Amino acid sequence: MTQATLMNYLNKLPGAFQPKKSGGLETDIQLNFTDPEAGSWVLEIRANACKLRQGKAETPAITVDVDPKIFMDIQEGKIMANMAVSRSKMRLSGDMNLAFRVGGFFELPGGLKLALL
Repeated sequence: MTQATLMNYLNKLPGAFQPKKSGGLETDIQLNFTDPEAGSWVLEIRANACKLRQGKAETPAITVDVDPKIFMDIQEGKIMANMAVSRSKMRLSGDMNLAFRVGGFFELPGGLKLALL
């Protein structure tokens, strides 16, 4: 897994966002990657739109700390997110109910998904 693969995936998320499925939700999802090159990213969901920005959210609803390779393996369906959490390969904190639902707010091509739990 390369940095380009991760960034290609992350950059698809705003365009894959389905506002009707989110029910008007306004929130931030913090993605902290353990590889310093990958950095930290915020998915901002506001006003029926999703934006991706580098950095840290002030008060994210969900915070994910994960190695970029594990993250992409989860999104590609190679491993299950709940297994990564239970095996301490991924740390997840915040609104667990939202973590279960958030994947349904996105429609990604090629069998990809947004899976946090």
